[in-house]
Amino acid sequence: MKKLIYPIALILTAFLILYSCSPEEETQAPTSTVQSTTPEPEPQAPSQYNLTVTAGEGGAVSTEGGTYDEGTEVTIIATPNEGYIFIGWDGLDNEESELTINLNSNQSLVASFEKLNYTIQEYQFLLNTEISEGSYIENIARMFSFNAIASTFTYEFNGKHYLLIAGDVCGAGECQDAETAFENVPPMSSILFGYEPSTGWKFIKHFPEAKTWNIRNLDKKGNFIVMGDGNEIGPHPDNWYGNAFIGEIVDDDILWSKINNDGTMSYQHDISIGDVDGDNDLDVIVAPLNGVFVNNSGSFSLEDKLNYFDAEGLDIGIDYGVDLNEEELLSSLGLSVQIDDLDNDGVNEIIFSEFYTYVFKKINSKYEVFWKGDSKLLYPEWEVSNLGVPIPIASTMIEIDDFNNDGIKDMIISREYVPQETFADNSDDWHSFDVWIGNGDSTFNPQSVTKLSFDIIVREFRLMDVNNDGYKDVILKSNFGYFTYDRETTDSGYNFDIFNENPKGIILNELVYINQGNGNFIQYDEKKLYIDGIKPYKIIPYMRNDKLHFIGFSYDKIPTGYNSSVELIDGKVPIFFYDIEMDL
Repeated sequence: MKKLIYPIALILTAFLILYSCSPEEETQAPTSTVQSTTPEPEPQAPSQYNLTVTAGEGGAVSTEGGTYDEGTEVTIIATPNEGYIFIGWDGLDNEESELTINLNSNQSLVASFEKLNYTIQEYQFLLNTEISEGSYIENIARMFSFNAIASTFTYEFNGKHYLLIAGDVCGAGECQDAETAFENVPPMSSILFGYEPSTGWKFIKHFPEAKTWNIRNLDKKGNFIVMGDGNEIGPHPDNWYGNAFIGEIVDDDILWSKINNDGTMSYQHDISIGDVDGDNDLDVIVAPLNGVFVNNSGSFSLEDKLNYFDAEGLDIGIDYGVDLNEEELLSSLGLSVQIDDLDNDGVNEIIFSEFYTYVFKKINSKYEVFWKGDSKLLYPEWEVSNLGVPIPIASTMIEIDDFNNDGIKDMIISREYVPQETFADNSDDWHSFDVWIGNGDSTFNPQSVTKLSFDIIVREFRLMDVNNDGYKDVILKSNFGYFTYDRETTDSGYNFDIFNENPKGIILNELVYINQGNGNFIQYDEKKLYIDGIKPYKIIPYMRNDKLHFIGFSYDKIPTGYNSSVELIDGKVPIFFYDIEMDL
């Protein structure tokens, strides 16, 4: 039986195998599919960029750059060497020394630096409020503000340098409704600073015996200084009166005396000192001329001008069609005066200037007109008014010196607010100075006119050889127009917005005029006289160690603005100023 079953099972198994492999079954049987996943691509490396950083001459950078991933923030710091300043990144409108960039391309940066043509010292003083005794504390700060530029004077005595600042008022608003200075406004004490080589500038003292309202000009002969008050307080010019003072320099002191009395006060636009009556004592004359303050062993008396001057030869009124008497002619000589021995004969001449310049020479017992200088010779475009008379031109000071080194005295005259018709380019009002070359006999020939930039606001000048070539140059005192916002150009005129703005610094080229050796002057342009990061109220020139210096008082650090408000520190008035030594 078992033998029969085995063959049958074998047959069935073979049949099943054949059936499962038939083509028909392959087409009909369901198929199973396997789901496969696509592998994730490997992440790509981030883009990279090259940064190259180099430093120009005069400084260093914190990194030289490298290769960075895209989007990397890189901070670079530019540091100037001593004697240089950082001025910006080449190709970028960015002047910050610390720069952060987000790198998304190849970049090359160059830090640019500029060599400084100066060194600077900064000083801080805390001044006692007793300086303003009888006046107002605000006037201490005002004396260092832009208002008092004409009241500053530097001088040298026994090898030391000094800065005199005459008293100035109106800082507390006390002048606003005043009819006159002498009746309504208390005057302010003058103060003195001195320079010590070992310690620098120091405050020396104040002078309550030399109280002034607003000094317009000063003059120094030997050991004596005179200053005249030219305040214009009050609405009526007839009431513009002030005092004149004479001071003897004694070491670190000035021994002051008032020249006039209350009955002989006057408007003193200019003042000069010299022997007028031939007794070897120093007399004083102010302009406009009101007489001669004769020195009698240190005591002064005002003598009648008709006793000392002869008006014959004065033709002042002719241009205006006005017949002036002798006293009126002498009173109209001008706003500037100088006493000097022009021909070195031992007797002083007296020079007045306005539209015309007159030299008075002592002949017999009086000073007579010896020479007349016609300003139209130097200002040929000077126009006349519609009335047919010359437009007035203000002369502010006269200085006598030798400008061509021929041993003969020459003359330079400063002028302000020259009318626009004076110049052919029909520009706005300008300041200027004109030079007259001396003939050695108290007469002069016209030499040159230097028209100053309208940008600069000028109050007189100083004569000094700033480039050490043996010729006297002209350096201006200024209180506006030298600020720069781009390190290339200066602002213009009375920019009172400066109180609330932050310029980059100052440029002083417009204050320096170089003598060409013949009495012609050109503005200094060999180097840009840029001083970085300061904001001085005013600029006062002087020479020390054969180098040009400028003193400037800080806007940002003296707590006073246009209205001279004051914030005391420890009960004292803080004063900051710079001494800038220029490298020409």
